[in-house]
Amino acid sequence: MSPEEQAQAHHAIQTYRETHYINAEACLHLLESLEVQQYSHIIRVALREALELLQAQALLRFMTPEYYANDKQVRNDFDIIQALCERGPTYSGEDMQVILSILHDLILTDRLISHKASMFRVISTLEAYLIQPELFVHCRNELLLFYELAHIWGNYEPIRESYRLRLLVGDLLFDGNAPGLVSLFHHYAQGSDLSLAEQAQEVLSTYHQEMEMFNPPPDHPALELIQSKTSTLLKVAILREIMQALAFKRPSSSSREIYSFVDQNEKLANLILSDALPYTIEDIQSILQSINVFFSNNKLTNSISNAYIFSFKMLDLCFPYFTAQEGLTRCRAEVELLYHYVSQEMIWYDKPDDPVDSVRLRLRKLLFPESSGPFSDLLQSRDPSLLLNTDMAAQNLLTILHKDLGNGHVGKQHSLLIQFKAKLTPQSRVRIIRLAVQEVSAMIDMPRQYSSTDVTPFPYICMQQDLTLIDILLHKSLPFMPDDIYAMLNIRNLLLCIEQGKPIRRLWAVIVPYLEQHDLLERCRPALEAFKTSLNDSPKEFLTTAEYRKYLLTVDNLLSAHQQQFRSSLLPDAWAKPILDELAALPAAQRASWLSILNHCASAKGATLNNTWLKHARSLTDAVETDMLTRTLHRWISFFSDKKGARMDDANSNILRGLIWLCTGSTERSLATILADTAIEGYRKLAGLGPRAPKVAGAAVTTLEHMPGMYAIGQLERVRLHVSQPSYQAKIGQSLDAVARRENMTRSDLEELTVPTFDLNDGHLLCLFGKYTAQLTVGGRTVQVDWADADGTQYKSVPAEVKRAYKNELKDLKRLSGDIEHMLSTQRDRLERFPFVDQHWSLAAWEERYLHHPLLSLLTRRLIWQLRTGDQINQGIWWDGQLVDVNNHPLELVAETDVSLWHPLMSSTQEAYRWRLWLEEHLVTQPFKQAHREIYPITDAERVTSNYSTRFAGHIIRQHQFNALTRVRGWTFSLQTHFSGESNGPPYLELPHWEIKAEFALQGYPDDSGIYHYLVTDQVCFLPSDPARAWQGNTRQLMTLEQVPPIIFSEVMRDIDFFVSVANAGADPYGYNQTGSLEDYWRTYNQSELSLSAEERKSVLERLIPRLAIADRCSVEDRFLTVRGDLHTYSIHLGSGNILIKPDNRYLCIVFDKGAQESSDNQYYLPFEGDVILALILSKAFLLAHDKQIKDPSIVPQIRLR
Repeated sequence: MSPEEQAQAHHAIQTYRETHYINAEACLHLLESLEVQQYSHIIRVALREALELLQAQALLRFMTPEYYANDKQVRNDFDIIQALCERGPTYSGEDMQVILSILHDLILTDRLISHKASMFRVISTLEAYLIQPELFVHCRNELLLFYELAHIWGNYEPIRESYRLRLLVGDLLFDGNAPGLVSLFHHYAQGSDLSLAEQAQEVLSTYHQEMEMFNPPPDHPALELIQSKTSTLLKVAILREIMQALAFKRPSSSSREIYSFVDQNEKLANLILSDALPYTIEDIQSILQSINVFFSNNKLTNSISNAYIFSFKMLDLCFPYFTAQEGLTRCRAEVELLYHYVSQEMIWYDKPDDPVDSVRLRLRKLLFPESSGPFSDLLQSRDPSLLLNTDMAAQNLLTILHKDLGNGHVGKQHSLLIQFKAKLTPQSRVRIIRLAVQEVSAMIDMPRQYSSTDVTPFPYICMQQDLTLIDILLHKSLPFMPDDIYAMLNIRNLLLCIEQGKPIRRLWAVIVPYLEQHDLLERCRPALEAFKTSLNDSPKEFLTTAEYRKYLLTVDNLLSAHQQQFRSSLLPDAWAKPILDELAALPAAQRASWLSILNHCASAKGATLNNTWLKHARSLTDAVETDMLTRTLHRWISFFSDKKGARMDDANSNILRGLIWLCTGSTERSLATILADTAIEGYRKLAGLGPRAPKVAGAAVTTLEHMPGMYAIGQLERVRLHVSQPSYQAKIGQSLDAVARRENMTRSDLEELTVPTFDLNDGHLLCLFGKYTAQLTVGGRTVQVDWADADGTQYKSVPAEVKRAYKNELKDLKRLSGDIEHMLSTQRDRLERFPFVDQHWSLAAWEERYLHHPLLSLLTRRLIWQLRTGDQINQGIWWDGQLVDVNNHPLELVAETDVSLWHPLMSSTQEAYRWRLWLEEHLVTQPFKQAHREIYPITDAERVTSNYSTRFAGHIIRQHQFNALTRVRGWTFSLQTHFSGESNGPPYLELPHWEIKAEFALQGYPDDSGIYHYLVTDQVCFLPSDPARAWQGNTRQLMTLEQVPPIIFSEVMRDIDFFVSVANAGADPYGYNQTGSLEDYWRTYNQSELSLSAEERKSVLERLIPRLAIADRCSVEDRFLTVRGDLHTYSIHLGSGNILIKPDNRYLCIVFDKGAQESSDNQYYLPFEGDVILALILSKAFLLAHDKQIKDPSIVPQIRLR
């Protein structure tokens, strides 16, 4: 191939790479424009380039942008090679030599693994050319080298193609007689002196050699070859040999070889097994002997399931031979041994398709045609009452039952147990249950391993049979006597028995009511005390935490003092104890009324409020005075919301749910507030456990939904703003939708009208505590509390007298302060997301809901608004008591004016810049970046890719931090794991107003396992939110980036820039401690070019630095803020915020706590809030500018190091 031809081929490949995945029609047109004689040249060049790329890939770190780019080029090369091969190229002898040589090198390349299928598809197209004599002569040496690699081809998919090519090349090189199965069968066809057994051994040996340690698929050519080339007699001999090999002959090396050996034999045997083969009695006897040896080897039986299943297939085939009298006579010894194994030693399960049970019953019928089994025979021959009149007789009967069932895992519908139950009287059932419980207790500590010298069933399986028997016989109406209860509780390991499963737990529930008898309770008290001790000391491995807690509460309740005074459905957990104390202190008549109410509340087990339940509840609460009812409900419900405790017992949760439902229809604001607190607390996530009490929270949400008035609706909205779990958000959303329909409002109107005012006056609120006053001042993101007395004396902290006299009021003040801060943060986030919903208001509605709202005005008056009156459009901001434009001219507005939140893309770049200068000149700090907002237009590279962006691909981010950030920004994301494979969906943002869904593709970091600590970013794409439009067959219909509205595209990309910047592994202050690729990435990121958000940060700093007290020590240089301290000069990266000490770029680790950073924030003005990295950079700059004054012990050794 000439240099010119090579250049033309390379140009064609490059053109294909640039158009592939973007325009399929252009690719097709490119292929059609090529001349046939060019095909072989392009194939040679593309294979060579693929080889070079894969060799270079070995030097790249996995999952990096460079790796992805390299891998993509390899895929494109194989695509064009395959496309041209399918078009029928013409090859010269030189072409074939070069191609085979490159393919040989490719097979030896480590990184071929992800392209193996593509390579073999390419090789398969060469078959028609290789058989041409003139080409074969030219490439014989290359083919010989190629064939020498055949032993590793089996490791590649597709296996069929690789093996067929192996045979093809072998036939060509060895004139149709290549070593292996083919030549072996060719030799047999010409006649062989070997016996059938020897031939079978030789076939199996050759088969295993060819398969090596690979597990062939059922349609593997080697299997098809054996099936087609062996006689029926040889097939029988092979089956006998396989069974003997499974029983006696196994490789003595690695376990992988054992599994491969067994799987290969099982695949072959399944293929040739047939009842049409000419078996003899000697064959059947030999197979039975092998099966018996196989079954006797427990290790082999338990570890090689495919061979185990195949053995039963062989037994099915053998049955017709030894059921005949002659066959049974010849094989009786083998059949009896087999029956021993399946009836006494092998585990079976009570299900129709269980092979052991099926063979067990068939062999019993064959060997003992008159018997139904020892237990059934005994039940039919004698009166059961005579068998159960004493404990000893009943115990003997249980022993016979276990003997009959052997090692069977029986279910409740097993015929033997059903037959037994039908024969028993209620008294007999009680006796059997008691003995079975005692037997479970005795067996529970026995070793579960099977002893070959013991012919009894496994103790563990006997115990399971007893548990099933208890489950079948147990009923709450059975006549248990005190002696029975005492005997069942007085076992030494009651908790271990309960942990075994449902039957003993059901029995415990039946026993508990009997313990209300005083004499029986006192008799059983030591056993209950021992049970309580074991519950407290248990490692809690077998039951849920809630189950352990319920048993403990039940025992506590039985042993408690109030149990002697009154009976209550409450269990004495942290919530119920104060209620029980109140009940104990009440007069008997009042206590009776409340006990009736609580008992009715215990029946509140449904997820929805039932009118019948509520009607009966009202009839019970009528006995309680209304004010008393309200105060008591408030107090009892607050015992839950005020105490940040553990999960509740299920029974107590039902009672609390019932108490909450009693608030339905109330107009009391105090009840609405406590219900919102209860919902928030109930949905609160406990570490490692999930929400504290979701059913309680759900009841509070439902009750708030049915309470009249805007105050209750506002409390429901407060719950929504505090809860982040999507499923609970959906539940709250449904309630708000129902309220909106009831009030004839939209959800948006409802959301705006229910924003609480907190009674603020110009950002302030006064709270009186006797002669002291607490003034709450709402700042940018926090609430400050200032204390003063009646004389005006200021206090730096809470006065001691207030702490002593107003404990509960102080708690309310702290909660109020927290609620204001949380609501301020939530509303700030809501305002910032307005571009996604394109929200508009009339002037009057906007002024009422935003501009003059006591809370929201603290945010909205610092924002720029778009004001449209007819064709006239203005932008305005609140200043000096009025709306002004960028020139400080007052704006005259009319009732018809339409108002929306301004976005920089609504104006020219110059106009947006003027607003930035206005904010900085007037020292206005916006609640979020608005005028200074980063704008993300579509780039030229994104116009080329058309329907996806790789602008943020190839970054390593911290998954858990990323997860938290996505929730704040409204994205949906689930933690990705190593185990979930393709179930790991990408994070996405639904934009219902625009009917668009944005997705951000991610991949797990390759060195992680389990739940990934790190993720690698990939492409961003947009698609219709309607699944019917998003998919066409199995193909996703991505939107082109040009179809996405510019503001939406910019905001989505800004979100992703935020995720990648803040959660970036390179921004981790401790990242310098990483090793390997993470360390490389960290160092690269902290020297990298700035993202768009970091460029905007740089622009702000260039204008801000001259105003700072440390201006003479700071300068913005390239991608760093340079700070000149007394000891060193420091470079702070504007993307990550990490610090390097000049001149040797030594890393300086500084981690601020929240308080320290907030303290430094007050030293300078910023035109916006919310840029965490900018605030961090400035905090570090102020610290380092006076580095001699640093006393922090974590920093001093780093900067004093010489």
